[in-house]
Amino acid sequence: MVLDSVIIRKKGGIDLRPAGLICAEAMKYRSQIIVTVGSRTANAKSIISLIGAHLDDGDTVEIKCEGDDEKEALEALLDLFKNGLDK
Repeated sequence: MVLDSVIIRKKGGIDLRPAGLICAEAMKYRSQIIVTVGSRTANAKSIISLIGAHLDDGDTVEIKCEGDDEKEALEALLDLFKNGLDK
């Protein structure tokens, strides 16, 4: 298991479009990928779960990956949260 944290820098938070980007990236990996903010937890491979977690601009998100490709998955998700949500 690997984990790291990142601050969401997306005006308006994580709505449908960025949730779709996160989910699409997470689906590329076999690892289980969980996103946590405080007591709210979401499966990164589920758009509904991500939207339901109410991830807002400025929230510190913990990304936890567990599986065969956990390191690659974590690096990709961190990069997406840091650089790709406004595309």
